[in-house]
Amino acid sequence: MKVFLGGTCAESKWREKLIPLLKCEYFNPVVEDWTPECQENEEREKKICDYHLYVITPKMKGVYSIAEAVNDSKNMLRTCIFCVTKEEDDRDWTNGELKSLDATAKLIERNGGVVLNSLEEVANFLNEENEKWVKIEKERVEEQKYGYYKKRTEHLLRLFNKLIKEILPEGWYCMAMDTWTCEEEEVDECIRRLNRPGVQRKIKRGKF
Repeated sequence: MKVFLGGTCAESKWREKLIPLLKCEYFNPVVEDWTPECQENEEREKKICDYHLYVITPKMKGVYSIAEAVNDSKNMLRTCIFCVTKEEDDRDWTNGELKSLDATAKLIERNGGVVLNSLEEVANFLNEENEKWVKIEKERVEEQKYGYYKKRTEHLLRLFNKLIKEILPEGWYCMAMDTWTCEEEEVDECIRRLNRPGVQRKIKRGKF
């Protein structure tokens, strides 16, 4: 599971606080020098990431992250997370800002997004979701293994039955399958039939 760490950039340090708490993969879009290539990479990562997180702090200087969160909440439902939090710095939210952000959070929630109130809540939510993903992936792998070995076993049984019919003389097949014992001369006859060039060629070609 992978999460896109969207939201306030500027000099905000919320990502540095959150990342050590996460047990899943993440993509941090913040770079020192923003270029068109960085924008392209971010768009690719957003398509890859299973969850989009938008943390909004008092250091935000624009509103595009909020627009992204509202848009994703409609398209991604429970995999879009919106969190408004106050950093421990020299600025707090004004009452007007909080009122507007609260209305935005309610809109996102109505759209189907997840609204959380702290980085701790975000970390707990993502870690719990990651555990579910790990469990589902493990079950999927086990199911694939079971399916593979089941098909392989059925295939080998079909090959075995074909080979048995080639090397056992007529009339011995049922007896051998029932008892799994043969007289010495019967064993010699089976070995002779098994070593016939035609049978050996079939074995080498995987025709059994």
